[in-house]
Amino acid sequence: EFVTPALVRLQQRHPLLNVEMLSATRRVSQNRSGVDLEVVVGRTDVSNAQAIFLTNYFLRLYASPAYAAARGLPETPDGVGQHGFVSYVESALQVAELGHRSSQLPMPKSSFQATSIFAQVEAVRRGAGIGLLPNFMVAHNPEFVPVLPEAFQRQVPIWAVARPESLRSARVQAVIGALQHEVAERQDLLAA
Repeated sequence: EFVTPALVRLQQRHPLLNVEMLSATRRVSQNRSGVDLEVVVGRTDVSNAQAIFLTNYFLRLYASPAYAAARGLPETPDGVGQHGFVSYVESALQVAELGHRSSQLPMPKSSFQATSIFAQVEAVRRGAGIGLLPNFMVAHNPEFVPVLPEAFQRQVPIWAVARPESLRSARVQAVIGALQHEVAERQDLLAA
């Protein structure tokens, strides 16, 4: 939602720039062999690398209008346990800040777990349950109903991480600049 548009615009300005983007939800690498730059969510406990803060974003609870009409919505965070819940596959998740277990919400009645946030968004849209979703992906979409908007949210940081020698590269600096510009341009959506 943010990295791809920034990289596409950068590549359009510099047509000879080759981009290889690997997407995965995982902790920051301790060994950056062959990687110029990582964009990571959550903690950045790294050695021999520099972490550059990009922004924070919010995870909030959402359901589809059809799910809300059929099953109702909880009135308290404890009530979330009486619903189906859409989240990451906990056994495969390396970023604790994104998981249900670290949310302090009760265990759900049933769950739909996926390693892809795009699959999670689609599962919530299709009525699989209440999902802990990035606010910037669904906040203004009428296919999603906020759940407990005043009672529950999680703020999560996004960082760019690179080795010091990578940061000396003009290409890496250009990518970081493009990411910072994208974040600044869309800060109203991220901060909401």
